[in-house]
Amino acid sequence: MSKKEVLIIIPAYNEEENIEKVLGGLETPEIQAFADILVMNDHSTDKTNFLVKRHHQVTMATHIYNLGYGGGVGLG
Repeated sequence: MSKKEVLIIIPAYNEEENIEKVLGGLETPEIQAFADILVMNDHSTDKTNFLVKRHHQVTMATHIYNLGYGGGVGLG
């Protein structure tokens, strides 16, 4: 991850139906010029992990167990 002005943190838990639409909207040249994207995968049991890995400009941290929304954002 580079050092840009803004870090966009996206907490995700079992978001296989939504994550690619969200990331696709953020992976524009205008946003990538000033922001890094970090997905906090809260131990998803669906394909969220796999789908995020397909987005090479996105960094992902995956919890080894589910921490819930507050725990996921707190680690970011």
